[in-house]
Amino acid sequence: MDMNPSEDPVLISFVSHTDQTLVERIRQGDRVAFERLFYKHHQALFQFALSMIRSRENASDIIQDVFLKIWRNRQNWYIKVDVNVYLFQAVRNQCLNFLQSHKARHQLEKRFLDELQTVPEWVPEDAELDEKKSYQIKQIWQIVESMPEKRRMVFHLHKKHGLSYQEIAQVCDISVRTVENHVAQSLQYIRAELEQIQLPKKKILF
Repeated sequence: MDMNPSEDPVLISFVSHTDQTLVERIRQGDRVAFERLFYKHHQALFQFALSMIRSRENASDIIQDVFLKIWRNRQNWYIKVDVNVYLFQAVRNQCLNFLQSHKARHQLEKRFLDELQTVPEWVPEDAELDEKKSYQIKQIWQIVESMPEKRRMVFHLHKKHGLSYQEIAQVCDISVRTVENHVAQSLQYIRAELEQIQLPKKKILF
């Protein structure tokens, strides 16, 4: 499978189909439904994989592998969680497998989200940001970089990818309360750091 989401804008337009409907059609061997699911989720999953392994080529390979496994096992593809959560879990696990082949297990967490992407990668391309707001966004995400790895991952999934606390708990295999604590501590830390660099915390965009 060699798919590039930018190659077929027609398929990208078919996002009205619910994920569950697409899953059911994929089980029946519907390749168009499979491609629609791929195009719908590719960008978010790619950015998530990239944040874990810091290699665009390997991140792309991981997304391809995840979807290839889905297609090859499509007849038995039954999932009990939200499709979005399932895909993030699958990518996370594939990234861990990739990292395990290069490093010992106790070193893996040091690699998670060690470097967040630059702000323009997750600010809408058509967003009109004035210089002051753009600077503030960069400062905020620089602060996020200094947070502990697991807290950074939770914050990343919540603020960049828009996952709910329940979905993050499922993706990261932690409790919802732990997710809540990570997010609350992240916001508290960001506000404290912004105060130190004398930025207007009341205008934080979170």
